[in-house]
Amino acid sequence: MDTVSPTDTLAAPRAGAPGWERRLLRSIALAWMAYVLSLALIDSVLLPEGMPTPAFYLVHVLGAAALLAFAGAARRRGPTSDALPLCIGGIVGVAVLAALPSAAGSLQSGAEGLALRGLPVLMLALVLVAWRYGWPQVVVFSLATALLSCAPLLLLGSALSPAMGPTIVVAAIQTTSFLAVGGSVALLMRQLQAQQAELEHANRQLRLLAEMREQLGASQERGRIARELHDTLAHTLSGLSIQLEGADACWEHDPPRARAIVQQAQLIVRGGLQETRRALRALRAGPVEQHGLLAALHQLASVSAARANLRLELALAPETQALPEPIEQCVYRTAQEALANAARHAAATTLWVQLQADSQRLELLVRDDGQGFDPHAPHPDRYGLRGLRERAASLGGELSIVSSPGGTMLRLIIPNVWRSDARAHLR
Repeated sequence: MDTVSPTDTLAAPRAGAPGWERRLLRSIALAWMAYVLSLALIDSVLLPEGMPTPAFYLVHVLGAAALLAFAGAARRRGPTSDALPLCIGGIVGVAVLAALPSAAGSLQSGAEGLALRGLPVLMLALVLVAWRYGWPQVVVFSLATALLSCAPLLLLGSALSPAMGPTIVVAAIQTTSFLAVGGSVALLMRQLQAQQAELEHANRQLRLLAEMREQLGASQERGRIARELHDTLAHTLSGLSIQLEGADACWEHDPPRARAIVQQAQLIVRGGLQETRRALRALRAGPVEQHGLLAALHQLASVSAARANLRLELALAPETQALPEPIEQCVYRTAQEALANAARHAAATTLWVQLQADSQRLELLVRDDGQGFDPHAPHPDRYGLRGLRERAASLGGELSIVSSPGGTMLRLIIPNVWRSDARAHLR
C-alpha cells in the first residue's frame, strides 16, 4: 500500500494566536512549577539553616498552579489575548510577594539571594511581554521590575541603607539582562511574523499559478477538441455536402453518374466515421491512454488529495493493467468524479482509494471520512453520479454509494472483466 501525504505548509506562529497563547502559558506554568520545586530541593540541601520560609515556595507554587489552571480554562473558553496583561501582572506580583520579609525569611537582607531567586520567574513574564507585544513594552517591563525589586528593601528601611548599594547593582544587572533577552525575543518574533507573511504571500501566488495552469489546460483542451472536430466532422460534412449536390444535379438526366456520386459519398461517410471514432478515442481520458490505468489513477488521486490538503491511502492491484478500454475509462471516470466530490464537498481529512481485481471481478473503492450527504436527495451535482451508474450498468457492473455523517464510500464492481466473450462484447 502506498501512503501519500500532501506537503504540509509550514508557517511561523502568529503573535496573539489563541492556540499558541494557551500552549505558551501552559509551558511557562510548568517551567515555573519545576523551577520552584528544584529551588526548594537545592535550598534544603545547601542552605538548611538559611533557606526561605515555606511561604516563599507556597506563593510560587500557587502562582504557577493558577497560571496552569488559566491556560486549561482558556482552551475551553477561547482566545486569551485580552487576559495576557493579567497573566503577566500576576507573575510579577507573585515574584514581588514572595520577596516580602514574611516570605523571604532570613534572605530578606540578602539582595543578591532574593534577586537570583526571583530572576527566573520574572524572565518568564518577560518572555510573554516580548512575544506578545514589542520592544517598547520590554523596556517598560524591565524598568518597572527593577523598581519593584527594590521595594522589599525600601519597606524595611530608608533609601540610604547600606544594603541599598548591592540592591541597585543587582537591579541594574537585572535590567540589562532583561533588555538583552527581551530585545532578542521581540526581534525573533518580528522575523517570524515577516517570514509568515512572506510564506502566506507565496502560498497565494502558488494558488493563483495553479488556477492559471488549470485554466490554461482547459483552454488548450478546448483548442484540441476544436481542431479534432475541424479535421474530422467538418471535412467529412463538407465533402458529403458537395457530393450530394452533385448527385442531385445528375439525378434526372444522368442516373448512372448520380449513383456513382452517391457511392462515393458513402465512402466519404465511412472514412469520416472512422476518423471521428479515432478523434473521440483521443479525446477520452488522456492520462489512461498515455500512462496506463494504474499510473493515471495514482496521479489523479495524488493531485486531488494535495489540492484539498487531504491525506491519501492508495492501494492499486497490479493485475488491473491489462483491461479492455471501456472498463479502464469507466474506472478512471468513476474515480475522477468521486475524488472531485470528496475534495469539494466532503470536508474530509483522509481519502482511501483501492483497486482490486481477481479472476471473477474488478472492484474500485473510494472512501473519505467527511461529513457525508444524502445520495437520494435531489441535487444538481447528482447528474455526474447518475452518468457513472449508467456507464457501469452498460458494462454489466454496479455502482453503489453509502454515505453518513462519518464519511462516504463509493464502490464500483464489474464482474467477468477477463472473460474472452466479455472482451469481444466490449469491443
